[in-house]
Order: sequence, then structure tokens, then C-alpha cells
Amino acid sequence: MDAYRAEKDVSRAEKVKLVAVEKHAQNYFKAQDAMRARMPSIVSGFTPMMCADMASSVPLEGEASISEMLAAIHASTPMNPEVKLMIKTAEPYRYEIVTSRSGSYVKQPSGLYSYLSRNRLVDLPSEWERDTVAAIFEGAELTVPHGRRGAFIDTREPCAWGLVRHEGKVAGIVLLRASVNSAYTLNDSDD
Repeated sequence: MDAYRAEKDVSRAEKVKLVAVEKHAQNYFKAQDAMRARMPSIVSGFTPMMCADMASSVPLEGEASISEMLAAIHASTPMNPEVKLMIKTAEPYRYEIVTSRSGSYVKQPSGLYSYLSRNRLVDLPSEWERDTVAAIFEGAELTVPHGRRGAFIDTREPCAWGLVRHEGKVAGIVLLRASVNSAYTLNDSDD
């Protein structure tokens, strides 16, 4: 009798776990689809001047407008995703991951203010991400399987990205990444 009850408890626990995994997957894809649906309007919101600034590694003079845009994207997108921008930059670096300082700034020795946090990279640490980002900067529309983690792309949580172009070339990649738990707050009116 006790063995039967124990077996039934294990079976019930496995079913509960399976339901939780299915719910997690549903919320992951719901959140990812919601961000992907918004991406065309997000990308088109960057002004020609912002795109030109991205193409020239965002000089300090252009930081304020890009910082404001990244903060606005965060605040006005369902689930308030993390917003990052990747741009190519000058040697000895290859890429730069840019995020908004969200209303704060740092005065530089030049007297200008810096409104962005910048993470410069000599390269990307994994081969799959190096190849993916290189292809995206060439204009490829790619997807990355769930569970990949890189310096910029991290699909362990729902994410979506769009290409910001200047003079026909990709000047930047804007990336949204939300917590899968935030998808629980999405309702049908957000779609």
C-alpha cells in the first residue's frame, strides 16, 4: 500500500513539473513574440541623426538622444525589457554594448557629459555568437535557439533584436530582453 502511494506521489510530482515546464515555455514564447512584434516600430523610431551617430561609434555629442531613446524603449515596451544596443567601434575594439544610464550622466574631462554605459569588446567570447553577430551586421535575419548565452545575445530569457540602418548598412543592433516571469503579466490586450 505504501509503495503504491509513494509511486502515485512521484507520478503526481512529475505531472506538476511537466505543467510548470509547459507554462514556462508558453510564457517564454509569448514574451518573445510580443517583443518581436514591436521591433519594427522600435527600429523606425531611431532618427537619421541617431543612426549616423551609431555608424560613427556614438560620439559624446550624440549620447543624450540615444540614451533617451533606449530609456523610452524600456519604459514603453510591455514587460519593461532590458534594452541594449550593439555597435561596431574603432580598433583595438570590435564591438561596443551600449545601455542608457537612465537619467544620470557623468561629466567627462572634455566638459561634455556621458549619458551611456559602454562595454567595449575586443571580440565576442564564443564562436556561435561571433558568427551570429557578424551575420547580423551583414543584414542577416537570424534566430538563436533557446538557452544560448553570450556577451550580448542571451536566449535563456525571451529576447528579440532589430537592425538599425544608416545609408543601407547595419549601424547597430537593438536588443530587448525580458524576464520570462514578466510574461505572466502580459494579457491579451498587450498583443
